[in-house]
Amino acid sequence: MENPSSPDDKASQGFLVLGMHRSGTSVLTRLLQAAGAELGNRLVPGSKGNEEGHWEDAFAVETNERLLAALGYRWDDLRPLPDGWLDGTAARQARDAIRGYLRSTLNRHRVWALKDPRLCLLAPLWLAALADEGIRPAVVLLVRHPSEVADSLAVRDGMARAKGLLVWLRNVLAAERASRALPRELVLYQELVSDWPRVLERVRQLPGGQHLLSAGQLLARGSKVIQPERRHHIAATDDDPSMPSPVAELWRLQRQAADAELDVAALDRLSTSIATVDRLFVPVLEELAREQSLLWQRAARAEAELAEETSRLFCLPGELAQLRDAVGEHTARLTTAISGEIRRMQEEHGRMLAEV
Repeated sequence: MENPSSPDDKASQGFLVLGMHRSGTSVLTRLLQAAGAELGNRLVPGSKGNEEGHWEDAFAVETNERLLAALGYRWDDLRPLPDGWLDGTAARQARDAIRGYLRSTLNRHRVWALKDPRLCLLAPLWLAALADEGIRPAVVLLVRHPSEVADSLAVRDGMARAKGLLVWLRNVLAAERASRALPRELVLYQELVSDWPRVLERVRQLPGGQHLLSAGQLLARGSKVIQPERRHHIAATDDDPSMPSPVAELWRLQRQAADAELDVAALDRLSTSIATVDRLFVPVLEELAREQSLLWQRAARAEAELAEETSRLFCLPGELAQLRDAVGEHTARLTTAISGEIRRMQEEHGRMLAEV
């Protein structure tokens, strides 16, 4: 990979970790943190599948989620982002927020790393904001076997295997294209798990890497950042015949790049073929997205109505108790009144008999 000359040691240097969800980006970012990279003031807490933490900057995740929602997209969307999204109002607002965050937080540190799988799709926005602040980050592209990613998504999210493979394809292609002009290093997940010291030393060759601790220093500290036993999904073979041909081709190109430069011409041909298919299927996906949105709206209304009815039912016992108390009080008053009236009539009847 390209390794331009390192910047001034006094300047703040950033690393962008670009990798598809469930590709091991948390492990890689944790390694960078252990080596001395700042990850931000507020990290996303652990959750199912990443109990020890995601090592993600909460600001980045929240900013990316808001932008995707404003565009009508999700992280697992099969559609490409709309044309011109980078110039829209939502993107401009996000860009301004990112610039402010860089000035107030990340740029205060000598070396920092930023990780959020959504950066694969939204890297152009972040790179534009970084350029506005005079920052040229280094990029670590992390790629994992697409079948392993799809299997992991199926376990964590119940996602269909075919969808997982297509989401992998779109994210990996987007991350590669967005980072071409930057100093970068491509890392295969199996390399990270099996030989993290070598991976760290390769990352340290990128601009800013001189500020990171060496593998030897981490080992001397007894650091156990990488735990191979936590790898739950392992593909039986690199050439999985069940993968669609574009997915298999992209994975082949990524594997080859571990020992040589990425074949950008082949990647461009692959992107062009996918764009051709997009023109055919994206209108269908757009219609499905609109229908899904309507279904979600109806489900939300039904849920609100159900909650209202449930709340009303929960109030019924109290209302019934109040009614019973009111009926009891009314019955007591009526009984007293009737008893008094009976006594009065009896007394009147006695007087009448006496007169007769």
